[in-house]
Order: sequence, then structure tokens, then C-alpha cells
Amino acid sequence: MLLFGKGVILFAQGELDTPISSSKNSIINEIKKNNFLLNNNLPKSFEIDPLVRKTDTDMLLKMGIIYSAGWGVIHYFKQKSWWANEKVPFHIYWDMDYSLEMDKVGHFYAGTLLAHAFGAGLEASNMEVSDRIWLASGLALLFHTYVEIEDGFAPEWGFSPPDMACNVFGASLPILQYYEPFMNNFRMKLSYYPKYLNQNNPMTNKPQIVIDDYEGQKYWVAAKLYNLLPEPIANYWPKLLGIAFGMGVSNVRWSHGQRDFYLALDIDTEELPLYGEFWQFVKRTLNFIHLPMPGVRLTNGVAFFGLCF
Repeated sequence: MLLFGKGVILFAQGELDTPISSSKNSIINEIKKNNFLLNNNLPKSFEIDPLVRKTDTDMLLKMGIIYSAGWGVIHYFKQKSWWANEKVPFHIYWDMDYSLEMDKVGHFYAGTLLAHAFGAGLEASNMEVSDRIWLASGLALLFHTYVEIEDGFAPEWGFSPPDMACNVFGASLPILQYYEPFMNNFRMKLSYYPKYLNQNNPMTNKPQIVIDDYEGQKYWVAAKLYNLLPEPIANYWPKLLGIAFGMGVSNVRWSHGQRDFYLALDIDTEELPLYGEFWQFVKRTLNFIHLPMPGVRLTNGVAFFGLCF
């Protein structure tokens, strides 16, 4: 700590030439250069990286217990809703046209949401950023793979390659956003108002849960307009106000029904003036939801809504 402290003091006093924006290696090299003990009294093979995080294994274990319990709860509800019948031999089922593709968009969205959920626990455990991004996405994909394998033994369903592809793309989105920061200007969001919740699904004749109540769902791609507008306009544009393009369906009977597209204003909750680690988590989580805002339906008869949700 003393060695690192001296490096920080030197930096604050202007004795280090490396600016804050310089790479981690440059900062470490300057600390080594300015510290006699580190240069002369330690083996050459000994390396100190003052910017490396140490994972909190106790917290990691606690989060593992929480996630395992959550996994069990989800399995219970899926077993009750989807896998209640007697199992059949594992089989592949291509269902690209099911629910007018709302199911596929839902798989993509769920992949990003699960990666966020797993990532929050790994962040609480103080895991390195790049490590937790990859591990969270891997865990999200692992969960989806488990669901698809279970579907493969269900008589009404089957292992769906289109579903699996959407799972992979959704779980990979956080990785893409990590390595390509521009992609952070876009967010997948969901709005939901129950339509046939707990009623029998006309396509499966089983009680519907939230994730297969497709007519109550709308999926959105929201954009951070503040970062995308030309600078003269952006200077006057509120940071928390974005725009979102959405899709919903009605009167769905497998591949038949009506598909609607929407355009609406959007609230970027990450720009709310709430600070601290807890509030950052809350804001990022809320940003997976499209809050009610004025919007317009673009198809099947243009219609304006004071609150589009």
C-alpha cells in the first residue's frame, strides 16, 4: 500500500508525466520508476499491478446461492407451464414463424437481461470488468441452453435452432457493447400490460405466464439521442430523453395475426440524477423497461397515444 500510495502522491503532485487517460501499463511503469524499493529490492519476476481488482470470494459464493435459488424458481414455473406433460425423446423443432417472431425477439431480449443480472452479482463480487462481462454472458447463454434442452424433451415443443441463435446473439450483446462503446447508444427494452395472463394459451392450451403472453408485450430498440444528434442540437437536447422503435402483435394464432410497429419517446433512466453503486444498478435495471411515453403506431392505421406502453 505504501508503494502504491507513493505513486498516487507523485501523480497528484505532477511528478508523473503520464496523464489520467494513459494506459494502465504506463501508470505502473511510472510508479516503478519513481519507487526505489520496487526497482531495487524486489525480484525482477515480481510484478505489482495497483489497478487489478481482487475478487470477493465470499460475496461471489453468496451471489451463487441467490442465482441458484432463482434458477430453481424459474424451473418450477416453466415446469408447471411448459414441461408438465410426459417427456418424449429429444427432438429438433424449427419454429421460426411462431408468434409472428415475438418469441424470437423475446429470446434476444432475455439474453441481454440475464447477462445484466449475472453481471450485477459479479460486479458486487468485485470481479475484473472484462472477466465479468464474458462470464455473465456465458452464464446467460448456459441458462438459455438448459431451457432449450428441456424444450427438446417436451411433446409440444422441441430444441429450436432459431431460438438458440437468438439466445446467442442476445447474450453476446454486452460483449459487443464492451468492445464497441458506440453500441451503448442503443438498448433493448420491454413494455408489458397483461392481455391473456393466466388464461389458456390458444396455441398450447396451457395457462400463459408473462413470457408467453405475447399480445401484452412490446419490444423496443431505444436510442440515446443526445449522443447521436449533431452537436448544435445536442446542446439543447435533454440527456434523459431518447426515442424508441417498437414492435407488438395482436390476434396471434401461431404464424397468423397482426404485427404492429411503433415510434415513441423514451426515458433513459441511466441519466437520472441518482448516484452511488446501488442507484447505478437500479438505473441500469430500469433501463430494460420502456416507460409510458407519447408515441405513434405506424402500421394498420396510424394512431397517436398519449402514453405508449
